[in-house]
Amino acid sequence: MAIALSQHDYWALVHNSTVDEPPESATGCFDTTDFYPSWLGQGYIRTIGLRGGLELAIADYQHHEDIIGSSSDREHPLEYTFYLPDQVSSRIRATPYSLFGSGMAPGERGQTFAKQRVRWVSVLQNPLSLAQLARQVGLNECTLKRGFRQVFGTTAFDYLHHYRLEYAKQLLMTGEMTVAQVAQSIGFARNYFTKAFCQKFGYTPGAYRKSPEVRHFSLGSSKNSV
Repeated sequence: MAIALSQHDYWALVHNSTVDEPPESATGCFDTTDFYPSWLGQGYIRTIGLRGGLELAIADYQHHEDIIGSSSDREHPLEYTFYLPDQVSSRIRATPYSLFGSGMAPGERGQTFAKQRVRWVSVLQNPLSLAQLARQVGLNECTLKRGFRQVFGTTAFDYLHHYRLEYAKQLLMTGEMTVAQVAQSIGFARNYFTKAFCQKFGYTPGAYRKSPEVRHFSLGSSKNSV
């Protein structure tokens, strides 16, 4: 019998069993191990803080029952995950890796099967806030904001927003990724990505991906954008 859990509830169950948790150092380094509660499954997830904002996670676990997980659109750090093949189960993941750009991750629904061994390695990078960036360059936050606008003619948020959409255009141009995959890679939810892309460039990401004429038309306008 399958167990349905939201992503929030699932991780709350796992994290409640944390052991081996020494205090975090001044550099942001830590090492924690979450062992699965016996009624849910067996195995562990180990998380290592390498430095401020950068984490390495290693997982090896299996559930006693099928787990159906779901999540809504949510804030997410930059994350690259590589899935190790399951030598026992015949159910093989279509792609052995996943990539989330920092920002908004789209809601999703998936299933992990009972007795299926799940192993993955993940690297997560939480982007610096403006306050943290200001401290790194020896400025206060207000001075950084004012100076950034004077130099670049826009806010740091708008600059990053522009960069993400321009990068999305490059990914769409190759034709190797779907619109949903591109949205995920730059950290946008699918619906928000379509709306933002259309507002900036005047056409949908799907039209840009499929039509050489639209891509040719966009070359001149992108050179003149911020």
